[in-house]
Amino acid sequence: MNEYEELRKYIFKYYGEPLTEEEVKTWHKIIYESKKMKRKSINDSDKIKFYKETIDRVLREHKDLVFINRCSICNILARTPFSIRCRNGHKKDEGVWVDPL
Repeated sequence: MNEYEELRKYIFKYYGEPLTEEEVKTWHKIIYESKKMKRKSINDSDKIKFYKETIDRVLREHKDLVFINRCSICNILARTPFSIRCRNGHKKDEGVWVDPL
């Protein structure tokens, strides 16, 4: 999974509160169509545009709410805002990322 997909999942999973009603409806429609494999009313380029614009807006307008938990050693996005271990095995010790070696 690429960095953009990781960020998309992270924002929509942990920071859905600032989404507008219209964004939530569009997001649910995308999820429904992907699970049901129905004829898609939203094409892939529109999906990418929707996610990019929504993520940019949430990060811009709610920077005080959103915490991007990124390892300072390898710069990889952690799985959750509360993770104390990154995907490469680095660990947080008293709020600071350290190499466990």
